Amino acid sequence: MDFSDWRHYGDNPVADGVLPGRLGITPVLHSIPRFNEYERSLVRDLGSYDAYCIATLMARYRFDHEPSTAQEFAYTRVSLYLVSYVLWVLSDAVNRGIENLYFISRDGHHLKRIADAVIKEQNLGIATHYLYGSRKVWWIASFVDHIDAEFFLGLESLKESCRFSDILDSLSLDARAFHRIFPQFPEWSQRTRLPLPDVKSIVQAAKASKAYENHILELARSRRPMVCQYLRESVDLEKRSAFVEYWGRGFTQTCFGRLLACAHETPLSTEFYYARSIYQSDATGVRRNFTVSKSSLLPVERLFANFPRSTVTAYERGDMGKTQAVTYPRQHDEALFSAMEALLPQFALDLCRAGLFDKADTLRRVFDWSIGRFSTDLSDRVVWEPFARLKYVNRSFGEETEFAPAFGLRALWQALLGRKPESESVEISLKRSVWLIRMAYSVVFSLRRHKSL
Repeated sequence: MDFSDWRHYGDNPVADGVLPGRLGITPVLHSIPRFNEYERSLVRDLGSYDAYCIATLMARYRFDHEPSTAQEFAYTRVSLYLVSYVLWVLSDAVNRGIENLYFISRDGHHLKRIADAVIKEQNLGIATHYLYGSRKVWWIASFVDHIDAEFFLGLESLKESCRFSDILDSLSLDARAFHRIFPQFPEWSQRTRLPLPDVKSIVQAAKASKAYENHILELARSRRPMVCQYLRESVDLEKRSAFVEYWGRGFTQTCFGRLLACAHETPLSTEFYYARSIYQSDATGVRRNFTVSKSSLLPVERLFANFPRSTVTAYERGDMGKTQAVTYPRQHDEALFSAMEALLPQFALDLCRAGLFDKADTLRRVFDWSIGRFSTDLSDRVVWEPFARLKYVNRSFGEETEFAPAFGLRALWQALLGRKPESESVEISLKRSVWLIRMAYSVVFSLRRHKSL
């Protein structure tokens, strides 16, 4: 019998290659995607069929696309931080009969894109909206007759000195107003770095000052009308609605609820979704949490901050008479941003089509697993290379800084003086530095270590 026109497809060199060849059949061999260490860890640690399915998605993506570092980071790492959460939000919202989901900027940009892809794929009866807001525009505007204690948390939680200009920014004061309200303090220059005891003294003075409270409440009265107008135009209370954040204390929701009630002139309770919040639900707001894991979610904040526009700084009347948010262009990692825009919705669709056995349990477990091992993953080039250059402000004020900037002569000088380098990871900063700086830093560190002995 002539088998010369036959083709045999397989992946085993002997069974699918040699043996068919002996019969005159043309073998067509293809390679099998192999799990890398990250994917093997996922399968091993979760120990489930669903974990194997997710690891296979990642391995096939790497095998089929030969992605850049940013693309692989987005599809195989960032996806687990965000997609798992959004799929839970959609499932819960459908079960509760929620008709409108409002995704709050800037965190909501990628979350909404994920949700939109899944809603379209599964024909879910939920409408999504992008709501422009921020702590900067909602907190002070919501203060009606007093300043909430949470307003001072940024300064109270400081562990080191900070510039006087940062204190002014946090307190919403200029230098002239500060010295008028607090004449007991010296006339510091904007760039003066104040030691922690001075910062604490300023906070205590501000919390006790009636003049400062009046200043903030006057700011609130001037800002509130425009904020309320934006909310009237943007939020539909005729249908059951919920709002999607990623994580936080929950105080921004409190402020937003006051403003929304003011805008619509009616008492109300807001429903918010969080990956995790600190505050629990109360009479003014429901807080639905995806996880109780205590792992830090700060790394995800840097991913959200990698955005082409600034956070919302104000609202203004637009050309067509509609209220619009004021934002400004900002530098960002375009490659990573584009990768997240394209691949997070794609991963969500791939995951929905993967046929998971216990989807609800798997989503939560894989989220906790991925967030919990972030510090371990930082040693992986797929993670540290795109993440190291991301800029973020760790507090509600101050300058943006890279996670692990490449070291230069200034960092070397700080090391000589025994000061902590301005980096969240010295190891990654050194990886990004030129070889001469790496060698010099190693010598300085060795000398310091020898001296301490």
